[in-house]
Amino acid sequence: MAPKKLPEPSVAGVPTPQQLAAKLRLLEIRTLQSRAAFLFHESPINIEQRIDVQTQVRNDSSQIVAMIRFVLSGELKDGPGEQDFGVEATFGLTYQVDDPRALNHAFAQQFAQQGALFQIWPYWREFVHSASIRAGLPPLNVPAITPLVLQSIQFVAASPVKAPAPEPKPKKNSGKRGGQKR
Repeated sequence: MAPKKLPEPSVAGVPTPQQLAAKLRLLEIRTLQSRAAFLFHESPINIEQRIDVQTQVRNDSSQIVAMIRFVLSGELKDGPGEQDFGVEATFGLTYQVDDPRALNHAFAQQFAQQGALFQIWPYWREFVHSASIRAGLPPLNVPAITPLVLQSIQFVAASPVKAPAPEPKPKKNSGKRGGQKR
């Protein structure tokens, strides 16, 4: 199965997704959550990797946020069939958008599954490698990302993330303490 290609424009003068992606500037990368659990002391055999990609479009600040959650789990060859290890991490990538035509969820999701994934992959590889070494195990090595690796990735179906509602403004205190009448 070939990797999904971004759709080409159907109207003359409409930029391609690749042209729109060139209008994005990476502002920050954050580790939002991470966890590692190893219940063995030898190299695992059966390893499964899943990736959940969610996006958020911030029209007010012309930004796209990609949240990419990696889950690597596995069991030993002769294990009881239960999960013997699990490594997971969620990264947030924020992009400034210079072309407002890129501010839509369809483009953001496509870009996150390809462009953002390529940018965050080295961070994921390093996290898995260092987590296994810190657990006193032989290093688990996630392969470098290539189009062939991208084909084998099992993406979890994701929906766009809604922007959080603004926090309510605190009510002004009328000068009375503790909300009690005097």
